[in-house]
Amino acid sequence: MEETEGFGNLLFSLTKALYVNFLSERNMSEKEKEDAGRLAIHNSWFVRSFENDYNPTHIHTNGSFSCVLYLKVPEGISDKNSKNVNETYATEGYIDFVYGSSSIVNPGNMCVQPKVGELFIFPSHLFHTVYPFYGKGERRSFSSNMSLQKGD
Repeated sequence: MEETEGFGNLLFSLTKALYVNFLSERNMSEKEKEDAGRLAIHNSWFVRSFENDYNPTHIHTNGSFSCVLYLKVPEGISDKNSKNVNETYATEGYIDFVYGSSSIVNPGNMCVQPKVGELFIFPSHLFHTVYPFYGKGERRSFSSNMSLQKGD
């Protein structure tokens, strides 16, 4: 139980820091920053993916923030593609956060190679997708939808 509480506290601290940083950029008052006093976790789940599995582009609708923590990543997910070898950058097995349209000087996405232990917290309305990987092994992740709520 202590490990779960510790992880919950970590999620709260990181999510609140993200939120406070966002508010700071918008000149919000200290009172508004303090109002985010607790983390409500609406739902959590594990995703187990195997060769050719993918998750199409989607958003989450239950909460203000979502997260993904990578628990297991197969060796086949690397900085090189195994099937799409002519691509200029690797995408196989990666998660792709899509936040706008690309231009000549501005990418509209952030494509990330999953690594065990990495945790991403992002606004739940942010489009994201997970590309398939090829070869043996399992990509396993933990995800959650959550919101910061006023403290008691």
